[in-house]
Amino acid sequence: MNDEPQPTEPHACETGDSVAEPDRQGNWLVRLYRRNPQAIIGLLIVALLSVTSFRSSRDKEDRRQAADASDTELAHYLVSKGDLVRAEPLFRQALIASERALGPDHEETLKRACNLASFLRTKRDFAGAETLYRRVLTVRERTLDAGHAETLATSTDLANLLWSKADLAGAEAMYRQTTAIQERVLGIEHTNTLTGLNNFAMLLKARGDLAGAEPVLRRVLEVRERLRGGEHPDTLVCIANLAGLLHDKGELTEAEPLFRRAVAGCERVRGEEHRDTLTCVNNLAEFLRAKGDLTGAEPLSRRALAGYERTLGQAHLYTLSSLRNLAGLLKDKGEIAEAEPLSRQALTGYERAVGEEHPDTFASLTCLAEILQAKGDLAGAEPLLRRALTGCERVLGGKHPLTHATDNSLARVLQAKGDLAGAEPLYLRALSGQERGLGEEHPTTLLTVMGLASLRQAQGKLEEAVRLALRAEEGLRAKLGGEHPHTKSAKSLVAKIRKELAEKSGGK
Repeated sequence: MNDEPQPTEPHACETGDSVAEPDRQGNWLVRLYRRNPQAIIGLLIVALLSVTSFRSSRDKEDRRQAADASDTELAHYLVSKGDLVRAEPLFRQALIASERALGPDHEETLKRACNLASFLRTKRDFAGAETLYRRVLTVRERTLDAGHAETLATSTDLANLLWSKADLAGAEAMYRQTTAIQERVLGIEHTNTLTGLNNFAMLLKARGDLAGAEPVLRRVLEVRERLRGGEHPDTLVCIANLAGLLHDKGELTEAEPLFRRAVAGCERVRGEEHRDTLTCVNNLAEFLRAKGDLTGAEPLSRRALAGYERTLGQAHLYTLSSLRNLAGLLKDKGEIAEAEPLSRQALTGYERAVGEEHPDTFASLTCLAEILQAKGDLAGAEPLLRRALTGCERVLGGKHPLTHATDNSLARVLQAKGDLAGAEPLYLRALSGQERGLGEEHPTTLLTVMGLASLRQAQGKLEEAVRLALRAEEGLRAKLGGEHPHTKSAKSLVAKIRKELAEKSGGK
């Protein structure tokens, strides 16, 4: 329907308009009136009734659409208040009304479908949200083309949804497609292109493709710094992301100044309670923990958790991540009594928020299992790790870094229980995957080397054990320094194996 106002005054008709032409004898209406005045009066009455009926139906349609818009606004308001039960029927009613009045392919209908999809994602109904997003994307690709802003927005929403439901392979394919179109249509300097590439890099990082993620992230950072400066919030988020990537790669020397720059910048630009600031603080705490600086890490970890709880609430995913991180830190410090309830709280929160088949849930299972192992509860730790490993294999695949980390954790528990035969294949699979994915000198890889050395010692294979232990010690010393707890543990293991070797040789 044309929303432009219709002319109320007579106007000249251009050639081609389907209106009767006047002739030399005068207007045709006048001639018709002279011949049959009752006929023309009847036509005028019919025309008047038609216009009145049209205006009445249009008024009703305008009022109905206004009511539907009000329903949508009210639904958004209810979502902001956490009232999802009352919001859902309003979103659905608005979509159904638009489908009936305008058709399933009308842009207003598609917008309302996206509103409902976004709501369903909020309530973790990923299947329902995906169906709607794919429906909208199909229509927009057909009617608008793949490079239209609305089509790209839907592609991005679908990629983000797939990531949320842990379909990382599907998300990667969608990000690759969308970012390629954004760069071609919008250009590398467009905000949407940079945001898309940043998210694509973080998805690659989540998949364990650190080598693929780094050049994408560095490119985004270079453009953002050039266009917006080093203190822009988007630049600071990108700096923090690059720092986290370098941390995961084991490049701690380059990562630390970036972590600290991100924290200082966010505190100045965003304030100490902003979510971006708290995230940077949390990440710096995890970095210091990895460096072995537990004293420096703890106050930062507690600050991040307290800030998240105040600003986002205890059930938010950021809060749960911070809670799990603090539990792991306390475990490293030997404060098991405080660590265990925090870890259980994080696990319960993740199970409620994202379900039992999500990578964050698997990581929380592993965290709790390691705490139980530290307190000597091997019987409690093993089933948690087996559940986590089964989930990782099913959702992430056998080659994902989290799968390998869980392999290593379960191997250590089985070794501690005396099940050396069960531990060996897990150590070997973890080591092979980490050498391939992270590199032979990565600290995580070297910790698995140290675990395998300990296993070989327990198996009586002392020659191989000492070679592995020496490799771990030398690599950890180069990466983390001689005073790091991991380096000291490797050095102690070397000494024990050598002592056992000497005793064995002396006994002969």
